[in-house]
Amino acid sequence: MPRAAADTLEPAVAEQIRALEDSLAGLANTKDLSKPQLAQAYGELGQLYHAYELIESAEACYRNANRLSPDNYRWVHLGGRLKEAAGDASLAVKLFEDAVNQNPRYTASALHLGDVYRGLNRHDEARKAYQTVLALDPDSAAAFRGLGETALSEQKYAEAVENLTKALELTPQANRLHYSLGMAYRGLGDLDKAKEELARRGPVGVRGSDPLFDEVEALRRGERVQLIQGRMAFAARRYKQAAEFFRKAVEAEPTSARARINLGAALGQSGDLDGALQQYQAVLQTEPNNETARFNTGVLLVRGGKAAEAAEHFQAVVAVSPDDLEANRELAKSLVKSGRAADAIVPYQKVAASDPDDEIALTSLTTLLVNAGRPQEALDLLEKAHEKYPDRGITAHALARILAASPDAKLRDAARALELAKSVFNARQEVFHGETVALALAELGRCEEAAKWQQQLIDAIQTSNQKPSARFVSALERYRKGAPCGL
Repeated sequence: MPRAAADTLEPAVAEQIRALEDSLAGLANTKDLSKPQLAQAYGELGQLYHAYELIESAEACYRNANRLSPDNYRWVHLGGRLKEAAGDASLAVKLFEDAVNQNPRYTASALHLGDVYRGLNRHDEARKAYQTVLALDPDSAAAFRGLGETALSEQKYAEAVENLTKALELTPQANRLHYSLGMAYRGLGDLDKAKEELARRGPVGVRGSDPLFDEVEALRRGERVQLIQGRMAFAARRYKQAAEFFRKAVEAEPTSARARINLGAALGQSGDLDGALQQYQAVLQTEPNNETARFNTGVLLVRGGKAAEAAEHFQAVVAVSPDDLEANRELAKSLVKSGRAADAIVPYQKVAASDPDDEIALTSLTTLLVNAGRPQEALDLLEKAHEKYPDRGITAHALARILAASPDAKLRDAARALELAKSVFNARQEVFHGETVALALAELGRCEEAAKWQQQLIDAIQTSNQKPSARFVSALERYRKGAPCGL
């Protein structure tokens, strides 16, 4: 990959840039690397170039990142900031327009689009862009400043006074606005107010919020470069190397939650669970509601066989973000493992309702409902899911199971259960599915056939050098006794 002309920079900065270039070169050769991961690496190197005004190299990186991940607005927006600063207004307009289309809620793109339009004297478009910002952020002083400056350029002095005054009310320290406000009063013929405002002018302007560009500026200090190198190593699955970079980031900024969380993730992947937990605990001491630290702690505690403790952390995440599906999913699983199956019903309900593709959550939920004495609810959920997704084998088998062996005999439909169970077994040939076929046969009173099926399943288990469970053996004995042999 091409390298930036960084030799004119301070040696320490040039060394950082060369190290990051090497990291990206290594990452690009990693097998099975996803395009979004490589795009992230290109974009972050572009941010470093951007921070040190290596314009051509930054532009090339942002362009590569956008090519690899065309729906990620961040690289488009930062490319726009790059072109805006370079005075390439036409390309800046295109990039900011694209960024706004990709993420209309990121107001910084619309704000800068308005500024570029205003510089091109495209006043109507500038006004529309600023109004877009205000629709999402009614207290944006930068947007009111833009509307005021636009009106001033159009000699709409009363409108300029109104908007510039509002901007100053929101940010009184922005004394540079007094100059524009003075010029607007002069245009209205109010020379006394104009003189008063001009006398108050100063160097402080209004800066709109732009977290993406803040990341660029932050690269000149602190832990950011080490974090980027660590993330590249992590994406390349070089976890020990990633941990070294993240540890340096923590040393550079000990209070950085981001650095500690990344270090914890790398240590966890390296097998150092205790070290990872220490990093997450350090974050939680100062940020007890940090959801990432809570969630990652829970995952590690589950891996360490401490499901009950893990559940407490997942519950803390769900308390802050009730709709976090992954946290609800992990909470449910940890509650089941810690012997609190009834408490797992609610989080599983949230997952099953919000993620129809998660068959495991649905069937786990229905099993819990049956065990809790609520088989009708379980059956209703499975019927609805099977009707909508008739080709899903896990769902079909769960439905067959409850139709064959529901604790409420009124809910059983052995003939339908047999049809479903045979269909699933023929497709997958798994012992558990075959057991349901035998259950359905037994429920139909076809005990000899059920016994034959059960014996074949037990033979298959023994052939694989495993011991059949007591449940399988007792079922075989029941079927051999003859009718009635169902549950």
